[in-house]
Amino acid sequence: MAPPILAHTLLYPAVAPAAGAAAGGDALRARDVLPVVVRTLAVAATLAALYLLFLLRRLVLTLFAAIIFASAVRPVVLLMRQRLRMSQTAAVLSLYAALGVGLAAGLAAAVPSMVSETAALLSRSADAYGRWYEAATVLRADASSHLGLALPMLPPEAEVQAWIAGAAESLQQALPHLALKATEVVADIVLGLVMAYYWLEARDGLIRYGQLALPGAQRGRLLAICDDMERTLGGYLGGQLALSLLIGVASLVAFLVIGLPDPVPLALIGAVLHVVPVVGATVGVIPPILVAISISPAKGLLTAATLVLIHQIENHFVAPRVLQRQVGISPLLVIIALAAGAMLNGVVGALLAVPAAGAAWVLVRNLFIQPMLARRRPGEGESERLAARIAGAGDGEQRV
Repeated sequence: MAPPILAHTLLYPAVAPAAGAAAGGDALRARDVLPVVVRTLAVAATLAALYLLFLLRRLVLTLFAAIIFASAVRPVVLLMRQRLRMSQTAAVLSLYAALGVGLAAGLAAAVPSMVSETAALLSRSADAYGRWYEAATVLRADASSHLGLALPMLPPEAEVQAWIAGAAESLQQALPHLALKATEVVADIVLGLVMAYYWLEARDGLIRYGQLALPGAQRGRLLAICDDMERTLGGYLGGQLALSLLIGVASLVAFLVIGLPDPVPLALIGAVLHVVPVVGATVGVIPPILVAISISPAKGLLTAATLVLIHQIENHFVAPRVLQRQVGISPLLVIIALAAGAMLNGVVGALLAVPAAGAAWVLVRNLFIQPMLARRRPGEGESERLAARIAGAGDGEQRV
């Protein structure tokens, strides 16, 4: 038998290449597996982040609404700082105070009239229903005797009063739950105002930090994108307020012409609820129609027809053009965004869907469409050289 040292010397040349190949194969497999592991972890982290955003969707929506509000009021804040020589904090707080005073004055003017009109509506409704019941009875009898038709009959007044009493009792039982929901809404509004204040404070600093992370040629582009997105978000809120003002003024004129009592509070209700998409306009026309019906059926029918005409003109002719000009997206995309937002998160989703679509369109336009068009479009110098070459070729052909 050969000594151990000699055996090692004889076997090493045969074993070493196989061992090296095996070690190299292990290293190759490790290099192949590592990217897969990194991508898997990235996908898992992305899914976890999306799930976290889903859990915090209420906070995310509140932050987005705060950014929209801040984008709308920022030009006013800048104007106050320039004209009144105010600091950022003083300008924002002064604007908040002015909005609060205006809201309080509007509520102080509208709530007493609404309460008194509601009481008057309830007192008139019993007499009005009695007249309708008598007219329906006569109409049913005439149709049965002359035409042989059996028309449906309105329920007796006692049943209607019992139903109203039951609805009032159910509403009274639901008051604690409604009060809790109202408190949550008020808390979200206050949180949104606080977020808007701090967004206005931090907006310029965040843009500067973002510019530091980019090369020099891209810093101005980031600022242009932020300004464009801010104009889009603020323009959406401004457009909604303009449409609400239009609805309020048109409704006020119609109520004055028709002769409804308390026309200003009724028009104010319609204007405020018009901001809420999908259901706001429908809910806003119910109080004036009920008030008009309690006076006379003809006046109720006239009020309903007038409000339908006003809202149809606004929906089909005014609103799409205003939102297209303010947000920069087509009316078709506005309708699709409203439907998608309502499906995803109800009224709140529909309320924020259009500005979200506008912000997404700003990113797509600035990051993809405009660079693609710039690459395909020849430069000014190249166009001039091409035109000169064509002109020179034409002159040569003429000389020949």
